[in-house]
Parts: sequence; C-alpha cells; structure tokens
Amino acid sequence: MTNIRLLPQLSASFTIANNADWLDEIQFLQPGEATPLDITGIDFRGVLVGGNGAVLLSMQTADGTLVNGGATGVLSFNVRRFPTEGGVLTCTSVLKAGTAQVELLASADGYYVNLLTLSRAQAIIIDGLVK
Repeated sequence: MTNIRLLPQLSASFTIANNADWLDEIQFLQPGEATPLDITGIDFRGVLVGGNGAVLLSMQTADGTLVNGGATGVLSFNVRRFPTEGGVLTCTSVLKAGTAQVELLASADGYYVNLLTLSRAQAIIIDGLVK
C-alpha cells in the first residue's frame, strides 16, 4: 500500500520561461507534520492547458517528465525545452507567453486523486529573452 490517501489538496502557481526547461518541485509532507510523506509507488500525471482548452504539454512519471522522489516526498518537474534524440517529446507546441492552467493527478492502489480540485494551479508563461 502507498500513501496516496494522505496526499493533500494543493494550491500552486508556476512561472515558466518558454526558452528554458521547467524544473519546479513540490514537496508532500505528513499531515500536520514537517516530515516528508513517502510517495513511493504513486504515479503522477499532469497537463498544461492553454486558455483555449488545448493541451500544450503532457507530463507523467512513466516517461520521466515528472519524477517521484519516493521517501523524500518530492515530486519534480523535469520538462525539457526541446525533445532530445531518443528522449521523450514533451512540448506539443512552442509555448507562447500568456497564462495556462495546470492539473495533476495521482494514482495508486486503485485510487485516483486530483491534487488541484480546491484551486486550479495557474502557470504564467513568459517569453525568454535569450533564444
């Protein structure tokens, strides 16, 4: 059994530069404590959705674009700016400056938890100056 039923609802916002990798982290803590919640065995999937409802980016632990840190309780974003040879295509289009929404879903032990149902996470996409 995993700790999926202990995952909290999140409130988050992100700033993403469209000329760089997206390397943010979220740390899950034990309820009411300052110690990390072990997230071993939990799969995570997420999307970045533009204002028109189009999926701009898909992420998941299965392909390494989200990284489950296990006992550290850290979920890391590992979204590369460009696809690499033999790597995973992450960006379906060039990200344009503006706002988008992020959704994260966790699954394990037959449970599915939408981590952002209380407050949909906003992402601000900024134009990088160096191309």
